[in-house]
Amino acid sequence: QKLSAAVFSRMYAAFFHTLYQTLLLFVSIDYANLKIKLDHDLKNGQLLIMLFDDHNAVIKQTTINVNEKEVVFSFLLPGKYFVRAIYDSNSNGKWDSGNYLNKKQPEKVFALEKTIELRSNWDLEETLIIPDIKDQ
Repeated sequence: QKLSAAVFSRMYAAFFHTLYQTLLLFVSIDYANLKIKLDHDLKNGQLLIMLFDDHNAVIKQTTINVNEKEVVFSFLLPGKYFVRAIYDSNSNGKWDSGNYLNKKQPEKVFALEKTIELRSNWDLEETLIIPDIKDQ
């Protein structure tokens, strides 16, 4: 794209030179969507749902109430991903490591067993099963 020199100006009305910049724009068919259904019987607290890429970097993260049974991650680039869920029993929005002296266990972490491969213009649905856990 070519931007006009008159778009940006300095003090005293001095204008910059013409700027050339390449812009890479994606359209919706270049992305994928991922729906994670949650299968659990949890009664209180919340879940932290994290989406990782194949380099173990967090791509997206969301916090939901345990009453919600699905999470949708939209506009994902094609690639390999995996999902992890943390049962946040005290609803403080983070994973707690527990306390040995107080005999408190760390909050439970669950992962989807398989790697998810997304392609352009795909809508994929996976189910994350969270086994019964007793309240901490």
